Amino acid sequence: MMGRLILVREGFSHMSAVSGFDPLSEELAKLIPQTESLHVDYKSLAQPSRSLRESLGRRLHSFRTQQSSLTADAPPTSLFNTKLHNLIGVVLQEKLSRQPGLKAFLTFGENQYVGGLAAGGPALRQRLVVCLHQPPSWHKLHWLDNATLQGLGAIVCLSNEAADYLRSITPDPVFKIRHGVALDFFQPAPTPSPTNPPRLLMVGQWLRDFETLERAFSIINKIRPDIELDCVIPRSARNSEPLIRLARHSNVRWHCDLSPEKLLSLYQASTLLFLPLVDATANNAIVEACACGLPIISSAVGGIPEYVHADFGELCSPDDAEAHAKAVLSWLDNPERLSNAQLEARQFAEQNLNWEIIAHNLSREIYSVIS
Repeated sequence: MMGRLILVREGFSHMSAVSGFDPLSEELAKLIPQTESLHVDYKSLAQPSRSLRESLGRRLHSFRTQQSSLTADAPPTSLFNTKLHNLIGVVLQEKLSRQPGLKAFLTFGENQYVGGLAAGGPALRQRLVVCLHQPPSWHKLHWLDNATLQGLGAIVCLSNEAADYLRSITPDPVFKIRHGVALDFFQPAPTPSPTNPPRLLMVGQWLRDFETLERAFSIINKIRPDIELDCVIPRSARNSEPLIRLARHSNVRWHCDLSPEKLLSLYQASTLLFLPLVDATANNAIVEACACGLPIISSAVGGIPEYVHADFGELCSPDDAEAHAKAVLSWLDNPERLSNAQLEARQFAEQNLNWEIIAHNLSREIYSVIS
């Protein structure tokens, strides 16, 4: 029987509770006995309250006097680590040191696998399962020391490309899972109808190829000026020249700080998800579009071919604006193809992106390595 598990969860300002990895944590908690959560709240990380800083500071001081080998001052492992991530890491170390049977699943390893945890030695590392979300290109640029990934209980990743890369740099068990989606929330419109004029939807900021987006839409706009584009991009990520050029078009609309329901309505009202990418393992917007029965035009990078198949989307050569524009125009000229793709996308999500099934399979893998 496996010991107790603590899930280190993290919330982000650009994601709701129905997006991202929170649903996976909820499903794991149902499957693994005596699971508890340590929740890293993004807003607290960005602007920690005085009471939170003082509380963590007191725990840090008390713990460091007892366990001098475990520290929050160890070098970071990646640029996503913050000072408060380090303090939360010390809280986790404290819990693990006091409860020998406790294991931990770090749901966002690039953030949560901080210097103190990585420097804690084999006895600590082997009690950790770390999920890594970023593609190999990002890790090659930003992960500071691959040796810190050795000796973990297991590593979880979201694409075959990422799994192959991780197996090349560490002997740890590496499990690949799909990034799931909340199927009971993200659904096709109850009574879908053709969108007139056609509407393209672009969602997100991380590893999005804004240059290709702008250049492709300029091509599309010259041929089909009736086509509209909705961009769901945080204001903080809009300070780039391609987006400034894109904003000159009158048929481009801008959205941010949406409720889950408003985001859902955009997916349901759109004709295509149009998502040029620089790189990716999985992509939250793509799995949500699949669940909503929205066909997808994106880029053939990283793990995206595992999430977008030809029967409900098309992947174009990265950086090729003409290819992306051609794909959009071709799909919009074929209503029958669009209609079939809507059904295929939802079916793919139901068969492959169900968090309940993903969590069940992952829980068995976790049992196998840290029982």
